Amino acid sequence: MKRNTFLILMAGIFFFLPEVHAQFSLSGEFRPRTEFSRGYKTLAVEDQKMSTATAQRTRLNAIYVTDVVKAKLVLQDVRYWGSQPQLVTNEDYATSVHEAWAELKLAENLFLKAGRQELVYDDHRIFGNVGWTHQARSHDLALFKIENDFKLHFGIAHHENADITNNFYNGPDAYKDLQFLWFNKSWEKTGLSLLFLNNGVPVFVANNEQENRYSQTFGGRVTHALEDVSLAANLYAQTGELPSMQKISAFNFLAEASMKNGISLGFEHLS
Repeated sequence: MKRNTFLILMAGIFFFLPEVHAQFSLSGEFRPRTEFSRGYKTLAVEDQKMSTATAQRTRLNAIYVTDVVKAKLVLQDVRYWGSQPQLVTNEDYATSVHEAWAELKLAENLFLKAGRQELVYDDHRIFGNVGWTHQARSHDLALFKIENDFKLHFGIAHHENADITNNFYNGPDAYKDLQFLWFNKSWEKTGLSLLFLNNGVPVFVANNEQENRYSQTFGGRVTHALEDVSLAANLYAQTGELPSMQKISAFNFLAEASMKNGISLGFEHLS
């Protein structure tokens, strides 16, 4: 009964809304890739034969946009050729949801985006969709966005098991709790991005209790465009602790120059 009441209420709200201009688009993607491999993930041993494998990513993308709401659904199927029988009955190969989110305009420059979504920031070094892989990467989270002459994004995620008891999470993802803050400001030729990420990985401790081990990543990226070359630099530091309670003290530095003819020169160091 409560669900029916909610549906009736939502229908009434949309009925009395002023005229809404909406756009709906439907697109697809078919991306096969054949790879020749000898020594995958490790050095090849003597007399090892080469493998030839073809995998494909197939997507159906649906996007709905109005003045106050955006929504996106991406259905995805990733498979290796020959991985399932011709008369398939195995639902392990069912289509998955790569993205399913809605974004609501709360105020003139304030937005809330919630659901399964890709996170792509700057040069993808900390947050990226890893699009070169077949499956790519997406997150389940809520994202608050302020976008004016600068951009400020605040993301928050909390994961628990489907059996929502005891605040446990031992699922497949890399974190149980995650919060990040991203700031971006662009001038005529210069851009600045700053990022703070707090990542909580669950571990079981005494008496079958669970707690998070947190690590913090912070830093930023600077870009500057000259007449014939674009310059960029990253600097990130990381602290906190691993699930094993080992202390973290690390940094990442990158410097690169990209010319308009497509030639780039760069240096990166991971501690």
